[in-house]
Amino acid sequence: MIELDRIYNEDCLTGMQRIDDGSVDLVVTSPPYDKLRTYGGVGEGWNFETFKAIAAELNRILKDGGVIVWNVNDQTENGSKTGNSFRQCLFFMETGLNLNDTMIWRKTNPMPQVKQPRYASCFEYMFVFSKGKPKTFNPIMRKTKCGGQNYDSTCKNMGGENGRTEKHFIINNEAVDYNIWDIAIAQNKTGHPAVFPEELAIRHIRSWSNEGEGNSRPIYRQRHHRRGLHQGEAPLHRLRDQQRILQRGTVSNQRGDASAKTFRLNIELQKEE
Repeated sequence: MIELDRIYNEDCLTGMQRIDDGSVDLVVTSPPYDKLRTYGGVGEGWNFETFKAIAAELNRILKDGGVIVWNVNDQTENGSKTGNSFRQCLFFMETGLNLNDTMIWRKTNPMPQVKQPRYASCFEYMFVFSKGKPKTFNPIMRKTKCGGQNYDSTCKNMGGENGRTEKHFIINNEAVDYNIWDIAIAQNKTGHPAVFPEELAIRHIRSWSNEGEGNSRPIYRQRHHRRGLHQGEAPLHRLRDQQRILQRGTVSNQRGDASAKTFRLNIELQKEE
């Protein structure tokens, strides 16, 4: 069993074995992107077989209706993208999970790119998997440009039928946000080679889980420096050079002042000293 507020210094697969079947509501995580970084030598053990073992454990601990957010990207090798992001996506689906959405994290401050025969890279994938239909969805809303106006038009018929159907309705003032999120790359004041933007994690936690539910964040990295989620300006925890941390945090609810209590499991590999 996993205990709150306790550090687990062990392999992430060992750590997840402590978690009961079907007990986690939400997983938000970001694995190594191929061999882009070595993480002090620890990343050398990352391969597709390791990924499959971790994916199987994530599927096991996920509740029915639970969600896994898998933030990932591909390395360029010998002039070609590896495509491992898509291989991982298809494997998750082979385990029985639904691909609920393919979201995009568009970086508002992308790194400059050396001259290559392709457009500058400015995004990463956020695959959203679910075990069955997601039981929780608290969508972020956006203002519509034409809210309150009458909509009179036609649309193509669905289901293979020919022709078009007339549509008449009043446009709502708000609509569900798009699945492309504009978020800046996290400012790195820690020395970690791949910091994760806190805003991205917070948005997913708010979207796919409710107050009091269990949220897990297993990762395969070394020396992960990260601030805890916080309410207002006071951080709950400041973590330095610690691995496998079960952390309880508080994030403000987007729709009011009520707080959403969550916990995340940071399971990381630590290089032998």
